[in-house]
Amino acid sequence: MDAKVFFAAETLRIALEPEPPVLTVRLTGELDVACDDLVRSAAAVPADSIDVVVVDLSGLSFCDLAGVTALQELKSAHRSQGRHVQVVSARPLLKRILALVGDDLLGAADGCAEECQPRQLTRDDAVSAGSRDDAVHHPHWG
Repeated sequence: MDAKVFFAAETLRIALEPEPPVLTVRLTGELDVACDDLVRSAAAVPADSIDVVVVDLSGLSFCDLAGVTALQELKSAHRSQGRHVQVVSARPLLKRILALVGDDLLGAADGCAEECQPRQLTRDDAVSAGSRDDAVHHPHWG
């Protein structure tokens, strides 16, 4: 791959920007079930002379579970070729979604901050969400 390669749908654009040994994959728009196949197509592009793939999500404004799955497949496809993959610049909501589904897509370099990690609900959470009558015992509350 010598020059930029673009994949585009109505709501998503993917730019592949090779600068050997690094390939930057930039996603812009919305990644959902309607266009997750574009990510799979981008993963299938030959990437000779590439050792590192940086997936830049800074332009991604929406991502559903199908999109998360496509990103996982993109990462797996490059890792199976012996490349290091780093997913960067995910917006806080996507970080939260990944934390909730237990995915390590972002890895330690751009992981979810402590405040977006799932936490155990407490009785105080129930009280603040409604009246004291709503605060009945629940097995997940401390």
